[in-house]
Amino acid sequence: MDKKDKQIYNSICKYLSYYINEPIKQIIDKDPIANLKIATQFSFIRILTKETIESNKIIDETRIKTLDIAKKEEYLSSLKNFIDTGKEDENTEYILKNMIVDKAVLPYIFREMNWILISILSASYISSHILIRSIFELIINYMTSRKNCGMADRIDAIGILDSNQKKYLKKHWRSLNEWAHPYDL
Repeated sequence: MDKKDKQIYNSICKYLSYYINEPIKQIIDKDPIANLKIATQFSFIRILTKETIESNKIIDETRIKTLDIAKKEEYLSSLKNFIDTGKEDENTEYILKNMIVDKAVLPYIFREMNWILISILSASYISSHILIRSIFELIINYMTSRKNCGMADRIDAIGILDSNQKKYLKKHWRSLNEWAHPYDL
């Protein structure tokens, strides 16, 4: 590195130390048990990311399990026809959009979860709320078959959730929504 590169590098290190490392050290000193929980979350995220990337599964089994036997047979017939002819029908289109797991989405979610934890640790709470809302929306959109509607309708369309779980998500969606535009506060 030349002299200017070293200066830039040192400036960045000082910035990160002041705005991330120091707040994290202060939080750890004040409440080590709470931070052990956060550290555990980092570990879980790392493990889930690794397992997702290395997984050979591309079909979301939980969505398939919610279908009745007649619908499963209908989907299998449509997939067989698609494999044989290359022509998509309504069922094939649904399967390709809603049951095939996009493996690129999950590592992105896990990476964003890391940023949420870092934001919390560095006392950047508004940033963490904005990121949590974004991840919430991404996960709901990932799980639902309804796309062009409001969040409540998308949550209602998630077949693997019972009514209490849906109510819980809607309640938390409303609280996350309050943080949509923090500059209005």
